[in-house]
Amino acid sequence: LGYLEAFYHIIEKRDEPILTKDLGKYILQFFHTVIDQQTWSDSGTVSERRLRSAVLSLACHLDYPPCVERANQHFKDWLRSNGTLKSV
Repeated sequence: LGYLEAFYHIIEKRDEPILTKDLGKYILQFFHTVIDQQTWSDSGTVSERRLRSAVLSLACHLDYPPCVERANQHFKDWLRSNGTLKSV
């Protein structure tokens, strides 16, 4: 996943919007099952948390709607808590 993400960022920086979009779609198609299985908690082993962080970060970066919606909701919840909400 790390190598694929690095490759995506290289393509993205080359300012090739069609290729970048197609690669993003491919990544989401390939990983959507893994993405959808992730929780938004801070539980699990170090390896599980690192995987979850990498997968969700990439999914949101690629504008995967469920990821973006969930991230926005968590941010709104945090704002409403006046910055006191710690974890989900």
